[in-house]
Amino acid sequence: MDLGLAGKVVVITGASRGIGRAAALGFAAEGAKLAICARGAAALEATAKEIRALGASVHAQTADVGKPAELDAFLEAARAAFGRIDVLVNNSSGFGISDDEAGWKVGADGIREKDGVKLAPKVYFTQVAYFGRVSEAIQGYMRK
Repeated sequence: MDLGLAGKVVVITGASRGIGRAAALGFAAEGAKLAICARGAAALEATAKEIRALGASVHAQTADVGKPAELDAFLEAARAAFGRIDVLVNNSSGFGISDDEAGWKVGADGIREKDGVKLAPKVYFTQVAYFGRVSEAIQGYMRK
């Protein structure tokens, strides 16, 4: 099945096992380029090896997305490797503080833990990836 993902750049957090790994392999099978991260180096590299065996390009980097500096470093490396981000699969644990738009605007500093789950990384990662994408789109128009 062709889902039109060939050549798209897909960033996946928590990509070394479970749903993240399955998503990474699925996108790779469709011809996407992948930037994947997880905390465990061995499992992450095993997933990267499987992706390469499918013929897809992959940037794999260990990162704890609960640490903003590691998350920023991963996103910068992903953009450096592929030039852009088209799709974000935000597969870290936890979610935002509310279902409304105000919850997304709080930012990483205003988000705490809920039931022991760090909520900030997921919101922060989405904000950084999204606003970076908007910035790239605007720059494209400015060059014309």
